[in-house]
Amino acid sequence: MVKKETAAVGQAVVRAVTPAMEKTITSAISDCFQRGVGDKAVNQLEKSVNSKLEATVSRQIKVQFQTSGKEALQDDALKSSMEASVVPAFETSCKSMFEQVDATFQKGMVEHATVAQQQFESAHSPLAHAEAISFASSETQTLNGELANGQLI
Repeated sequence: MVKKETAAVGQAVVRAVTPAMEKTITSAISDCFQRGVGDKAVNQLEKSVNSKLEATVSRQIKVQFQTSGKEALQDDALKSSMEASVVPAFETSCKSMFEQVDATFQKGMVEHATVAQQQFESAHSPLAHAEAISFASSETQTLNGELANGQLI
């Protein structure tokens, strides 16, 4: 049962890690070789690096889980101790991080709303209305002058 769990965890980690690593490596390879190397060479190099990287990461994760995870999961006392200490600590850390993200988001929203309100008020102030009326009056006079001179048809 431990082997199945270890294998499942290893496969899950490989599935979670591989796409991100592939994307990063693909981007880096593409950026480096985009100017001087043809698409075929880049694609071939990308496939080669991806397959070798995936195999290496998979092998390393499996070895790690087989050596350390197997021994740790066999000891029920250690398992229950880990569940009693790690899980609550992890939950506390997640809660703290969420609170920090939420506080930062709320602060950003308040700042954004303040700036938007200031822009709205300045656009709708009596001075802004007077400037708009002055501009419209100036344009009206210009058009009237052009119409009177026969320039506007």
